[in-house]
Amino acid sequence: MQKHKSQQVALSKKIKLIPLESMNEPTSIFCDLFYINVHIIFLFPKEVIDNLLKDKDKIDICTLFLACNQQNFEIFTKLSVFNNLCLKVDSSFNTLGNLSLIFLQILQASLLHYIEQKDLKAVLSEIKLLRKKGLITFHDERCIIAVFDAYKTKKIKTKVSETKSLSLSGFNYEASSYDNLLANMKRLKVILSKLPFSKDIAFSACECLQQVSILGRKDSGKSSLMPLLLFDYIKTHINPVVPILYKSGKKDINIKYLLKEQIDILSLSPNKDYVSKLKKFDTNKDGTTQSIPLQTLEELVNSKDGRISVLDSISIYSEHPFLKIASINMLPSLPTNTLRHLQADSYIENSEVIIYLINSLEENMQDVKYVLDIVQRTSVRQVFIVFTKIDKANLSSQSMKLKLDNFRELIDSKLFVPKTKKTKILKKLSFHFITINIAHELRSKNIDMKEGFDINTSGILKLESELFNSLVNADISNYELQFLKHILELLKNYEKNQKSLALPSEMELSAVKKLLDSMSLMIVSATNTLPSRYSDFHTSLKNLKENLYSQFISSLNFTLSKRRGTTFNTARLKNSSIEGIKVSLQGLMDILTDHFLNNTSVREFKSALKTLSKYAFTGVHKKILSLAEELVNNIISYESSTSKSIIIADRFAFRLDELLPDNIPWQELKDGEIVKKVREYFEYYFLILEKNMDLSFAMQIDRFNTEARFIVSVLNATYVAFFESIASKDENTSLESLLKPFTKELNEINLEHK
Repeated sequence: MQKHKSQQVALSKKIKLIPLESMNEPTSIFCDLFYINVHIIFLFPKEVIDNLLKDKDKIDICTLFLACNQQNFEIFTKLSVFNNLCLKVDSSFNTLGNLSLIFLQILQASLLHYIEQKDLKAVLSEIKLLRKKGLITFHDERCIIAVFDAYKTKKIKTKVSETKSLSLSGFNYEASSYDNLLANMKRLKVILSKLPFSKDIAFSACECLQQVSILGRKDSGKSSLMPLLLFDYIKTHINPVVPILYKSGKKDINIKYLLKEQIDILSLSPNKDYVSKLKKFDTNKDGTTQSIPLQTLEELVNSKDGRISVLDSISIYSEHPFLKIASINMLPSLPTNTLRHLQADSYIENSEVIIYLINSLEENMQDVKYVLDIVQRTSVRQVFIVFTKIDKANLSSQSMKLKLDNFRELIDSKLFVPKTKKTKILKKLSFHFITINIAHELRSKNIDMKEGFDINTSGILKLESELFNSLVNADISNYELQFLKHILELLKNYEKNQKSLALPSEMELSAVKKLLDSMSLMIVSATNTLPSRYSDFHTSLKNLKENLYSQFISSLNFTLSKRRGTTFNTARLKNSSIEGIKVSLQGLMDILTDHFLNNTSVREFKSALKTLSKYAFTGVHKKILSLAEELVNNIISYESSTSKSIIIADRFAFRLDELLPDNIPWQELKDGEIVKKVREYFEYYFLILEKNMDLSFAMQIDRFNTEARFIVSVLNATYVAFFESIASKDENTSLESLLKPFTKELNEINLEHK
């Protein structure tokens, strides 16, 4: 450390300095936070400081000198009050020149050495006032708080250490109602699988886990956040070029390769450099999964040669308790290439909670655009907007409030929905300011303070606490859970009222069986007939591509002929083409939706559910049927397809902007090379649109098939097999005898949450 030589200052001083063997802890912290490699080895005599502070303004004087530092020193020296006070200490202050900063450091060290603890609170209040007025930064305030904390007792310091050690792994998961809910769901499924009437219900193998997705633009802090959130288990900082999926399980790392069909489509990209890398590393794995060691993962994600481009995703398994209630998806930086953006969109639509990171130094309207899209998703329950790098941005609390208010106002102004819906959407937003790297260093080095931040002021504890509570206290709308609740209620009601329960007649049961059998056939018919009309859509999409391309080229040629030899603006032409694509795609999606809803077998299936209402023998049966109808109505949703089509169209627009800048010389267009590339872009992005819609339509059919079969299996169990089992006199099939081993356990199971 640099030690100020006494003669360097003493030559121009009338006051003799007092040697200092070692700095006290507050002074040491102050120098570490505000200066680089400075070690004070002498002080002003106490009588000099007493003389400086002898009037009634001593708190203001202390505040003024402690608020000054290397960054704002030049500004302070222009203040007459500051100069007068310095002259009061030493009349030769104005002649010190380059030594004046050393003078300030000695004066600050002296104030910190002699200050009385009873004055600390008053000085701190004045410091806060300076920060609120914007005269010093939030970072400066945090540093001074850190210095004053050093005066506190060891008892208080111990408290800070206990708080610091807390992380996501420290929460009591076993005591949470959500953990109990998952356990009880599992117990009930096991019991139902052993009862003849319910053993054929097609429950999913997946647990009722929630999903958290982390995303943001480049350099927003995604790779640093995961080792902080899962601090005790995950150490590696990974840049998410592909989706990185953190899941519960025995420690392992799996990489999944892209499908051959995906590789083939990507190989048609006009981006020749990207295609070259893709072909170089394509090993024809075709969607297979492979386990790899940590060292290989680090080499893979840090490679710059493009080898990671052939991967679909990376799954990292850990036994962190948080991952038992929610998986975490760390998504590629936005904007990214079309494939990765579509992947990110798929993870977002399946997530209940989103953490969107914004670099405090580089936020822009792109962030507003992405958040607007996310917060309006029906599947997303909460969005944490996290401003990162607050230590680098030197934000005061007033600046933070202004930043937050501006962002919230931008979102509000661009939400064109009814007021009641807008209020509901805005309630999803939760704002946070954190310094990720400092928080990680505090935990990893087990220290209390770094650059004026402790673990509390770093912002991470508040984020972790709200994230945990958001997940464990959430209203779970999972359909499988709702059906399980009703089946449990059915069994408990039977246990209480066995003798008073009225059984349906054989004729009624026969009618229900016949209806459910016909519904099974309707599912098969719908699954087989729905794709048959899809060829019409392909034709319409092809015609749309040709028409829009012809219009684009015609407009371009017309402009060339009228503005020969000049530079002209292409923005209007590009914008109208992209908007034409978006509007036309929405129209085509509406046609597909109508095709799905008007399919004869789908309509008959929905009609059969309504017919079943006359056989709803108990109040619980009515609830089961109502839930089944709600599920069927929600199966057909094109929110996903529409958002993905817009992503592709926006990516197309981005490529057109690269190819055709708003102002482009006439000669560049006349040469014809650009027109050739425009054709390539039209072909490639419409191919991706077609494949995306193929996939979306196929997924809708598959979803209808899976969930309709699940509904029929539940209805068969509760509307038919349940009553047949009650009526049975055989001990091997009688519900009364079969339930006896499970009576106590069923009464203990509680599927209510919160």
